[in-house]
Amino acid sequence: MISANLVRLITCTLCFYFLSAERAAAQSYKINTRSKIYAEEISKDSIVIKGDNDLFIPITMRIDFTAENLTGTFPTGLTAVIPAKTIGHPIRGFKKIKPEIPYKYSYASRTVLGDTSKTPDRTYLYAYPFANRWAYKISQWPGGRFSHKNQFAYDFAMPVGSPIAATREGIVALIKADSNTGGPDPSFIKDGNYICIYHSDGTIANYLHLDTNGALVREGDYVKKGQLIAYSGNTGYSTGPHLHFEITQPVLSETKKTVTFAWELPSYNLLSNFPKEAYPENIKFRNSLLVKLYGP
Repeated sequence: MISANLVRLITCTLCFYFLSAERAAAQSYKINTRSKIYAEEISKDSIVIKGDNDLFIPITMRIDFTAENLTGTFPTGLTAVIPAKTIGHPIRGFKKIKPEIPYKYSYASRTVLGDTSKTPDRTYLYAYPFANRWAYKISQWPGGRFSHKNQFAYDFAMPVGSPIAATREGIVALIKADSNTGGPDPSFIKDGNYICIYHSDGTIANYLHLDTNGALVREGDYVKKGQLIAYSGNTGYSTGPHLHFEITQPVLSETKKTVTFAWELPSYNLLSNFPKEAYPENIKFRNSLLVKLYGP
């Protein structure tokens, strides 16, 4: 029971469940240090559940209650969206049923980055995640057997230090750029550098395996489509230098949800699996990786 004028912080578990190495590396958000839920007593017989969000984009919380001697229903999986940069966002209030009897309650929560109520815009055409005069070999396609099974994601084989551009305009939600470690073993998952960009339709673009200190933007920045945002690397769980790129939809389930999307340029511009002699003279190769020049 909460004593008068006492704000009691409720310990809650902020869980993320990712089934792939890339997802785990891209969204080990550490939002438990930047968001929370808690109960505040507003009178001797009533409380209100509130949420804080110190991130630059919304978060969605699923809260499961058990309670005694409190009014209201306690739905399984109450969902609350906490706006960006918000303190004390009210989620639900409760009152005692019998004033003479103490009330009890407990709850657990799961939190994800983004607003799960939004619907992805399937008509949007994405730019490639590099300058428009370059193209790189795709080392793994959507549905790839190594780490893309049941995922719509691309791996672009890039030398370390290759420039990465935003595929769509949005807000930089999260960044990790301090790692200089990586290798072909799951133990390196936590060491992957990444940038996550939140789009207007609620989807999130994840750019993974970035170079050490390779981020050129900051959390909270609004970036334009085609803007240079980072340099590629080989950090985290990786078998070689590359960029892993995916679009995800925030969901409160244990399974991540990648979003199918289309590139704004024809797929042949990716220049993936043809012999060198099949290309015109404006094709150059560097370190056995395919590069196409659209300009000088």
